[in-house]
Amino acid sequence: MKRRLLSLTALTVTAFLIFASSAYAGSLILSVNPPNGGMIQMDYNNTQLGPFTYIGAGSVTGSVRATAFPADGYAFVNWSVTEGGTIESTDNPWDFIVGSSENLIYYANFAQNDAPEIISCADSQTADAGGEQPFNLGSFSDEDTGDTWDINVVWGDGTADTNFTMSSAGTIIPRSHTYNSSGNYSVQVTVDDGIVSDSCSFTVEVSEASAASIPTINEWGTIVMSLILSGAAFWMMRRRQIS
Repeated sequence: MKRRLLSLTALTVTAFLIFASSAYAGSLILSVNPPNGGMIQMDYNNTQLGPFTYIGAGSVTGSVRATAFPADGYAFVNWSVTEGGTIESTDNPWDFIVGSSENLIYYANFAQNDAPEIISCADSQTADAGGEQPFNLGSFSDEDTGDTWDINVVWGDGTADTNFTMSSAGTIIPRSHTYNSSGNYSVQVTVDDGIVSDSCSFTVEVSEASAASIPTINEWGTIVMSLILSGAAFWMMRRRQIS
């Protein structure tokens, strides 16, 4: 048997849950920081509670899953034991254990954040195998003008990623790469502001480099005749100068 008591107000959505009591059971409180930053959900003992802004659960022992849902204009940051204090986890959802007789309080911390958005993914591009060349990577926007953004480029050929940082939104700085084999490669570009990220992909079609052409017999004949005529002309001019 379990008993549930829900308390709802106009300002916060709150839930209190009491499971089957045990002399050795613990308790758990989940809350959000700041109060308007988002909501939380708790999954325990085949029961889902939430999403709410506050969850108080008594007689809890064992595995618990907590999930944070950011409000518009906010992003989830981490779980901590105090408001913005020691970080317990950055996982979302977060699975953890409530031990016997433990009384735990965790906060889901949110931060105001406008996510970066890739507004123009690069078009498909071509390249020759074995030759290094720059590639366009698209552009992005972000309302948080004070951010810096980590750019990650996965070239799709098994080589090391390219990583760099940008201090202003706009056109992503092109980067050079060498594909050693022909084929079609999917390139993924990710823009990350440290809290949330956005990604897109484009295709690079790589062809074998053109081999140097070998002159035909006729072309060789033309070349040899040109050399003979050039040599004869040079010899005639020399004879005139000596005379």
